[in-house]
Amino acid sequence: MGPLHSVSEYAIQWIKKMQNENLRSWSPRQDVTDQFNEHVQVRTLAYPQNNIIPPLSLPISANTPDELTNNPAPNQQEWIKHTVWKDSCRSWYKDNVTGRVNAVYPGSSLHYMKLLGVPRYEDFDIARFSANTWEFLGLGWTVENRLGPEKADVSPYLSLGNIDPKWYGANGGDVEGLKGLARGERERVREREGREWVERKF
Repeated sequence: MGPLHSVSEYAIQWIKKMQNENLRSWSPRQDVTDQFNEHVQVRTLAYPQNNIIPPLSLPISANTPDELTNNPAPNQQEWIKHTVWKDSCRSWYKDNVTGRVNAVYPGSSLHYMKLLGVPRYEDFDIARFSANTWEFLGLGWTVENRLGPEKADVSPYLSLGNIDPKWYGANGGDVEGLKGLARGERERVREREGREWVERKF
């Protein structure tokens, strides 16, 4: 569940960026993709011709005979040596002839979620509708500015939710009381804004 949720949040961040910055399209840079593959893939021993599965951690040397590898220089995946994928089980995640893992992120679920937490926009080729990157800034007003203080929170930085509970408690404050006040504040904002949060966007 966690990784799927992270993928959804990742996609939402991209959608918001496209909407807010008037983007035409985006695509992964080939050089960055190649570097990622280089990082997670190194040479590994393929299955021999007789279908006896060797340890995937067995290194290939310059003297390894071709009949043991099917390929004198196959792609290898160093990371699988430290996972359950090093075992000989059959799976649609793997190429059951070579042992290559094709459909799994090379790390733990938590690692994957942290990677997706903040999109690495610098890894993408981004095309814009305008030749000027900064056109999306408009006249310098936010949605909240246009709605005004009667319909939107024009000073979100003045919020009980921004008070650090640990600091508040260390200074003698009632942490649970603070959380209750913060919840009430959020509800009042939702009520004022028609039960919908106004996005912090240009």
